Amino acid sequence: MNRKNFHSLFAYDLKYGFWSNRFKWFFALVIQLYFCIMMDAYPGIWDQITGFFLGFPEYHLSETGTFDLPFPWLIFHSYLLFLVGFYPVNDLSYSGGQAFIRAGNRKQWLYSKLGWTLITVLSYYLMLAVVSLTYSMVTGDLEGSAAYMKNVIGLDFENISAIHIFTYWWLMPMLTSFALCTVEVILSLFIDPVLAFLILFGVLIASVFWMTPVLLGNFSMLMRMDFISGNQSISFLNCLIGCLLTICIACIWGSIAFNRKDIYFSQGGQS
Repeated sequence: MNRKNFHSLFAYDLKYGFWSNRFKWFFALVIQLYFCIMMDAYPGIWDQITGFFLGFPEYHLSETGTFDLPFPWLIFHSYLLFLVGFYPVNDLSYSGGQAFIRAGNRKQWLYSKLGWTLITVLSYYLMLAVVSLTYSMVTGDLEGSAAYMKNVIGLDFENISAIHIFTYWWLMPMLTSFALCTVEVILSLFIDPVLAFLILFGVLIASVFWMTPVLLGNFSMLMRMDFISGNQSISFLNCLIGCLLTICIACIWGSIAFNRKDIYFSQGGQS
């Protein structure tokens, strides 16, 4: 791999990938701020973040047959899928394929897009941290309420170590997001990106119905994690193994299949 060429391609993706999504980023900010305001009863930064990642405990059909969804969790994760799912294929198909042609190497082009996906996921979570922190500072309750953690998820938050907070509140959801986004980006190169989005959105919905490590969405819901639910299958180790395995399989299969794919450009370029 030509490192200089890859670095140039990656810089291109960071610049134009974020620029092409600038309006989506604006609405991401609006959505995150909206849910922070809706959770105003518990304005502390960790209260806010917990509200996004809380999810639901194991689902059981109610007597009335109704089915509720954890909307802050679902909107947060599905919007991230919407954010990353269209730039790679649009850059390939609708920009004349200029970056692809300049790359001169299909694997470099693909890995650059996956690198952009990782940066996008990290930036999305960083935005949540900044929005939650800013809102908590404005409301004057930065630390939040220990009673909220105790009443809602049954935890004495003050006795939870920093490493556990980082692992369960940040690392597991981020790993899950990157794994799902990687699969979506790979799929979008071979099928309609809207269909790829709907498939991964379906995985999120199915994760609410079924508490199983096979459905990665479970690893991003605090109420499903082993230290709260007691279900040892929804653990950090299983999350790490499941997400890394998913990412590796998607990258290996995607790299092989993309190398054999016939590519046609909508505006000039070459196939």
